[in-house]
Amino acid sequence: MPLEDVAEISVPPDWSVKSSTDALDTLSAPKDAIGFPPGSATVGVGNLAGGNQAEELEWVAKHAMENDYSGYANLKRLPNETINGTPFYRFQYESDAYWFDAYGTVTPDGEYNIVFEWQFDKTISRKQAEAIWRPVMPTFKML
Repeated sequence: MPLEDVAEISVPPDWSVKSSTDALDTLSAPKDAIGFPPGSATVGVGNLAGGNQAEELEWVAKHAMENDYSGYANLKRLPNETINGTPFYRFQYESDAYWFDAYGTVTPDGEYNIVFEWQFDKTISRKQAEAIWRPVMPTFKML
């Protein structure tokens, strides 16, 4: 399921957006002084069984923490956030080379999950990375 069928998000004009499959998009930050973007978000949409949004959100967050992100010793689940009326779970973790911030949500009918996985090079601080991607998330709107 393409993101544009369930939600929308806006990026500044100097960002790039690429779709690699029906269910996967990449939002890339503007290039830095040496010509490379310092980071990007992979945006994925997946199928769920449907049901109560709050219950599905917690199920997806628990499943992701125990399976998708379990290899990161420094994984933290941050407090849930609400963006334009949509609840999101949040994870933060890092590798030797990258900062990661993940936001996940579920459609109101519980049929799809949407994940934004922000990945930024450690050539900049986590605070600098967050200053780049943070303004994009408030533009999220569930359709």
